[in-house]
Amino acid sequence: IVGQEIDFVIIFLGILGLFFIFPSVIYKIIYGKIGQTFSLTIWDESFLVHNLLGKPLVNLLTLLGYNVLSSDSYIFFEDNEAGILRQVSIAKSCAGITSIQVFTSALISYVLVQHRKFDSNAIGLVSLGLVISYIANLLRMALVVLSGHYWGLEIMLIVHRYAGWLIFTFWVFLFFIFVERVYSRMAK
Repeated sequence: IVGQEIDFVIIFLGILGLFFIFPSVIYKIIYGKIGQTFSLTIWDESFLVHNLLGKPLVNLLTLLGYNVLSSDSYIFFEDNEAGILRQVSIAKSCAGITSIQVFTSALISYVLVQHRKFDSNAIGLVSLGLVISYIANLLRMALVVLSGHYWGLEIMLIVHRYAGWLIFTFWVFLFFIFVERVYSRMAK
């Protein structure tokens, strides 16, 4: 078992490197920026945050009957505790991109170590996991805004600080159980 754990860590760190380090190194080589500090932005982050998190979050909360608006990376909601309209900024870190990269790296590593192959079933599981990660993050953000709506800014900040990792940990745990059940059924 120790060998499998070492294999997992090596593969996991290698895939994380592909997500986090490799793009920066390639960029530095191509554009002659070796030795310089810079922020690599492959896409328009504010566009992605607004369209992939802000708008869907507003649509979800509006569907549930709440008065919310979005503009660029801001969400406006009613704070019933203070009796005012509040705005919160949705940062790139709220989009869950890093969590999705860690999840994807862990899932691919797990499948490769435990099942020694990465086939169409594994691709389907990773795809399903990405969709569920997105939905879990959307629900997390809805929980943050709703906590601000009902209980005010202080509670919203507490929920923002702790809900993400709790929800992510819980859903990843359940998803890995699901993955094992899928593979055990395929082995029969």
